[in-house]
Amino acid sequence: MHGLLHVLPKGQREGVVAFARLGPADLIGLGLLWLIVAAMVGPVFARPLARLERVVRWSAGLTFALYLGHLPIAQFLTAVSPWSLDSVANRVLVIGGTLVCIVLLGLVTERRKSAWRRFFTTILSRTRPALSPSTDCETPGAENRSRLVPRALAKES
Repeated sequence: MHGLLHVLPKGQREGVVAFARLGPADLIGLGLLWLIVAAMVGPVFARPLARLERVVRWSAGLTFALYLGHLPIAQFLTAVSPWSLDSVANRVLVIGGTLVCIVLLGLVTERRKSAWRRFFTTILSRTRPALSPSTDCETPGAENRSRLVPRALAKES
């Protein structure tokens, strides 16, 4: 924790150090306080949050693409950026470009799950036989009921 303190402004470092020194009882107390405050102000925010429900649900549909793609996309954009790492333009490119790419990736993958499922089901059904028992298979003998054998092979034995 202390190794990361150098990235924070000096005024915020003391608060992080103080928070890191809290014990389990202190953290439980803060958690209970947070629950009490949330219960008190929850009804106040219910209506404004209800207006954001569609946006939140739409954004939640991008979480898998965000989880998988954010780091490689950000690294790629950082590598191809013409600006220095500390410049504002580089940060706008990396953060904004990553978000745009994640939304586009999510629109192609998450938003079209049923189409992808049909595509792969069709491809897989053409490349391998069904795994369920069918009329052209028999089980040879009681000692080996779990193995399916084609009828032609069962007659030979």
